[in-house]
Amino acid sequence: MRQTQLPVSRRSAALLRGALSGAFIATSSGLIITMAGAISQDLFGSDVKRFRLSSLYATGLTLVLALVTASQSITDTVGYVFAFSASTLFPVLVLGIWWRGATAAAAVCGITVGAGLVVGAAVAHYVLGRPAGALGDLLANPAAVTVPLVFTVVVVVSRLRPVSVRAAEQFIHQIHRPDDVETHLAVPVRTQR
Repeated sequence: MRQTQLPVSRRSAALLRGALSGAFIATSSGLIITMAGAISQDLFGSDVKRFRLSSLYATGLTLVLALVTASQSITDTVGYVFAFSASTLFPVLVLGIWWRGATAAAAVCGITVGAGLVVGAAVAHYVLGRPAGALGDLLANPAAVTVPLVFTVVVVVSRLRPVSVRAAEQFIHQIHRPDDVETHLAVPVRTQR
């Protein structure tokens, strides 16, 4: 049996393709597991059977989104992913950590408004194409408007439904000084001896 010798450059290219494929599969499976864990824990409870069901949902959702956006530019898709993150997580995290008046209801409202607006802008951009002028720029870059709007929603809802100042101060202290939290909690923490 005669073996064909590949040139060094072709062998290197084959090795590189194999490494890239492995990295892609590892990253994809890690993201699916992360999504499945979040779905399972938040919606169904935390047992193995429900985790497996959640991983099927996460994989199906990812495949549907990939098929729907297959004809779109990857830069547009990545831009919408960053806009989604900036419009949902950023305002809630900043206000939740640094402002004592932020409430859980306001965080849910802010995340819902941010997600809805960015998804709406993405769907409109994909359905309408890119309209000319300011509307086209807004649909292509929704975070320029949605991030300040979500900050406003969280502040307004927090002001309409305030939380007790004592509970907020304890939570803020716990986040900023976790090593000193035992001395400032309303309920004493039992230590093991």
